[in-house]
Amino acid sequence: GAASDSHASSWDFVNGDVDLGVLPAGGPSGGSFANAINFDGSVIVGTSTHTLANHAVRWTNGVIADIHGVAGEYSEAFGVNYAGDVIVGSADFTAGATTNLHAFRWTAGAGMQSVEQWLTDNDVNVGALSTKEAHGVNKDGSMVVGMLSNNEAFVARVGSTGSGLIALDELNKSISAGISGVGGSMVSASTVINGAHSRP
Repeated sequence: GAASDSHASSWDFVNGDVDLGVLPAGGPSGGSFANAINFDGSVIVGTSTHTLANHAVRWTNGVIADIHGVAGEYSEAFGVNYAGDVIVGSADFTAGATTNLHAFRWTAGAGMQSVEQWLTDNDVNVGALSTKEAHGVNKDGSMVVGMLSNNEAFVARVGSTGSGLIALDELNKSISAGISGVGGSMVSASTVINGAHSRP
């Protein structure tokens, strides 16, 4: 459903509490929510009411922008990277009554992509896994974490030392398999970052 008539706000010592407002299409009774902020506070992400449902939004120095870019009506941003130029969240990628939620990754250049599409564009085979929500992204935007459609946590990564999509329970098994020796010393410290079999 759409956000209530409450508004997202930001606060700092200089300006105090600042109403971040809503998208123009949200109307006078529209609402917005802020979910994450980048390192220096210049970028805030969240959601705002639109005509029929919520749209993911990005406030840059207090100015709101609609970053929704999929066929369905709903999207919401849950996380943003250090610089504020990579945003992640959840969106309905199918128009009509059927809801088709996927985790998204947004940049100014690529727009709003499902995490699966981002991985596929970088020559990663995602297999049968299907994402639903993304809640976090690392500093350079190369790693995204969130929830699969079966409600298991996932890690997705695109990088020069390993790329892939893996459920958290499988990642834990990969890490456990790489532990041996007295005191459980790590066979390879890179397993924590890359997982087994070149997975994240």
